[in-house]
Amino acid sequence: MDEEISRKLVDELEKLERIKKDGDLKIENLKSEIANIAKLQGKSYLNGTHKGCTVKEYDKVIYPEDKDGFAKLIKG
Repeated sequence: MDEEISRKLVDELEKLERIKKDGDLKIENLKSEIANIAKLQGKSYLNGTHKGCTVKEYDKVIYPEDKDGFAKLIKG
């Protein structure tokens, strides 16, 4: 009986984690599309029916996986 309950709980957790991961991915895709539309329209604010979105441009720094060479380059 306890094994059956624990199995159901673990299965439910796995299902919810998968749903959350899918939702997070969809949110990131929507944010990217909203940013692209705002850039094309030259706007920094877009309205929805019930919510508005402020869109700000920023520089994103992506560091290399191998940081040793990068650190040597900075240290000069």
